[in-house]
Amino acid sequence: MEADLQPVADALADLDDDHLHALIESANGVPQIAPGLPAWIEHVVDWEINRRRGVDQGEFAHPRIEFETKGLGGNGGQLQGFPV
Repeated sequence: MEADLQPVADALADLDDDHLHALIESANGVPQIAPGLPAWIEHVVDWEINRRRGVDQGEFAHPRIEFETKGLGGNGGQLQGFPV
């Protein structure tokens, strides 16, 4: 079962353009323990920017994120709440 992402879309809609771009920069600057997460954040922010321009893209994609748990007692896993 995939999570309802409407709250994410609503939160993005509440941000102004400068904050949307800052979100992308921030996501790309974090350690890569969840390599797909920054790409997904960039995807959903781009989706919101395009939505504001009137581009109909349908719903944005659910994340498919694996994260690194070496040194944390595991060999990999999934981001809680998001199926991998």
